[in-house]
Amino acid sequence: MIHLDTNAAIALLNDRQPAVHTRFDEARAAHTPLALSIVVHHELMVGAAASKRRRENEQKIALFVATGGLDIPPFERLRMRSAGPNVCATR
Repeated sequence: MIHLDTNAAIALLNDRQPAVHTRFDEARAAHTPLALSIVVHHELMVGAAASKRRRENEQKIALFVATGGLDIPPFERLRMRSAGPNVCATR
């Protein structure tokens, strides 16, 4: 499973980093499960709320989640304990 961080999600939403899009598309083509943490989703929604195009950005995020095949798993203590080692292993 690949968990998108806020920077990757923003890059995909704004279509500004082709390398991020390529890796995302490859993961989807390989049927790799993709997830967006509830914390990242919250950060995106706060950013949308603070923007001049709030409604447009909120809709853009909703479409991204719905069509990107993204799971938003529940925020659980057990997941948080494993988050650090998982992130470090992908660097």
